[in-house]
Amino acid sequence: MSGNLNYKQHIILPPAIAAIVLIIAMSWVFFSAHHLLESAQRKVQISDAKYEAVKLLNSLITAENSLRGYLLTGNVEFLDTYNQSAIQNDSLLNQLKSHQTEIPEIAPLLVRLDTLIKNKFGVGQVALQIQLSAGSYAPHLRMATNNNKLIMDKIRMEIRSLDLIMQNESDKVDRLLAETLNQLKVLSLAIVLLMSMILIINYKRTVWLFEHASSIEELAEQFGHLALHDTLTKLPNRRNFEQYLKQAISQAGRSKQKVGLLYMDLDGFKLIND
Repeated sequence: MSGNLNYKQHIILPPAIAAIVLIIAMSWVFFSAHHLLESAQRKVQISDAKYEAVKLLNSLITAENSLRGYLLTGNVEFLDTYNQSAIQNDSLLNQLKSHQTEIPEIAPLLVRLDTLIKNKFGVGQVALQIQLSAGSYAPHLRMATNNNKLIMDKIRMEIRSLDLIMQNESDKVDRLLAETLNQLKVLSLAIVLLMSMILIINYKRTVWLFEHASSIEELAEQFGHLALHDTLTKLPNRRNFEQYLKQAISQAGRSKQKVGLLYMDLDGFKLIND
């Protein structure tokens, strides 16, 4: 393979470019995975909020039924259930409010829902006082019960709206999760292809370097031969003779032997040589 070996261009530059591209791809994978984790956490928070909204509605229905049961029968057990439901409603509403930071869209609904629930239990307290003072058949008791029913209908509408908002948010998160997963799949495939390309390029580069090194070694041998031989006659030249003579003298000195040198002079050879 022909061409001069440029250390920066042929050895340092290709791995450096591959490393930069790989770092960028891995960073993209990291941020996509982080985004996927955040989306999954938001999905869990939305699911928790939906579950708490359903529990709140069931608790309000329990409180409504308990209030009616007490007003109709005067059984204290219904009143105990009503009071327990009131405490549970406060707890569930506070849990829903804790999701306002992650799901800010539900904040206005929770404000209205909080007001309606307070009004509902306020009307319930009025009904209980009328029950205690005037009896079950008082006209004011019937009016309080009807008002309580109207408020309960509004609460159901607000909770349905709340559930609809959270369902829309859940659908958005599902789409975002699907898009992020697809991006991760594409990135993973791209990284596999990139690593394969890097391995192939490095293999070809290694083969090229070995071939280049072999060609350099061959050139070195050729230059070495030319330095010690005459280009015309291909015979050893004076430099070759001097090196051989020095080696022979050195070897004779080490082995304490003698060296003989035969000198021949050819008359008129200069004319032939010229």
